[in-house]
Amino acid sequence: FGFDKNAALEIKQGFTFDNSNLNRQQEVVISNESLMLQEMQIKIDSLLKYQALAKPILNEMQVLFPIVDQLAINEVAFQDTLNTNIKLIVLLQTKTSIEQNQLNQIKQWLRIRLDNENLETIIYSNKE
Repeated sequence: FGFDKNAALEIKQGFTFDNSNLNRQQEVVISNESLMLQEMQIKIDSLLKYQALAKPILNEMQVLFPIVDQLAINEVAFQDTLNTNIKLIVLLQTKTSIEQNQLNQIKQWLRIRLDNENLETIIYSNKE
């Protein structure tokens, strides 16, 4: 038949697909999921950090300010029309109402202890 001796015959059976596009899509999905997991882990770490910090801060405060009964610490996002500002919030519950000078002392102690000048302190009393 006059075939070239160096010719090769390749027979493929069935269909072939180009998997490269599918692989790229899978890589994008995996990358996005990985980023979401990292962001979630950062949020969890932040919550655990403040949860772990609350107990020793409360113990120290109760020595200095026995009127303090409970404490909560967390970061909160404040949103206005243009910006989001993250602030550290400390919520204190006191056994009785508190005088202004002691309130100022508590706020100043918290700012120094937590090394945060932008700290927001909310105090309410648990009057019985």
